[in-house]
Amino acid sequence: MGGTVETKATALLKRIRNSEIVDDRRRAVEELQDLTAVDLSSHDELGRDGMAVLVAVLRADAETDPDIARNCLEALVNICTMQRGRAGDDAPVGSSNSARFVAVAGAMELLLDLLAQNDFYVRFATCQLLTAIYINQPQAVQDAFKSNTAGVGSLMDAMADSRHKAMIAKEALMLMVQLTQTSVEIKMAVVFDGAFDRTFEIITRAFEDDMDGGIVVKDALDLLHNLLRDTPPNQT
Repeated sequence: MGGTVETKATALLKRIRNSEIVDDRRRAVEELQDLTAVDLSSHDELGRDGMAVLVAVLRADAETDPDIARNCLEALVNICTMQRGRAGDDAPVGSSNSARFVAVAGAMELLLDLLAQNDFYVRFATCQLLTAIYINQPQAVQDAFKSNTAGVGSLMDAMADSRHKAMIAKEALMLMVQLTQTSVEIKMAVVFDGAFDRTFEIITRAFEDDMDGGIVVKDALDLLHNLLRDTPPNQT
């Protein structure tokens, strides 16, 4: 008689899964993003029961509806960011949810495709989500870029995005620094795609625009160091 009380997260996932009208789905995804921003207790439930639903929304709507894409990506960033679990739970929820995300077939490939979108908020949130997942599942992100050379090019393009005080460029640069720390294959692909010229352009622009020049230049120099270290072809 009593039954199980349906949580708000479950109700929103049901609305998203069953909605055939895009306006309804958009509102539900926006409410879900709001929920993840304020209710940490919803993160495990959403990752456990809703990861495939959220990836399906991105696959179906991201190309044609930037608002749905943005809110869905921001919700994923929230639940994949490192947060401790419930009392007595040793596994950080963000780490568990990152593993759940990469386990969804085609999810990582979809993120690399979204990097190529021109919408500012979609591209920025995509960079943030890739960074959050890299912190928790570095090998999965490296493998995705290794198998998708277009993704490397899209991340390079994001490094050159100067909109809104270069917010995307800063996020993309930090991710590129992480990606090139160990993988020789990614280092070679990045240099082949013009990384040296682009990185020096970033340094020049950082000083010209006075946009936290010191931080940006440090990240750019770290990237150059990674590209050159233990990689004789890149040194040549």
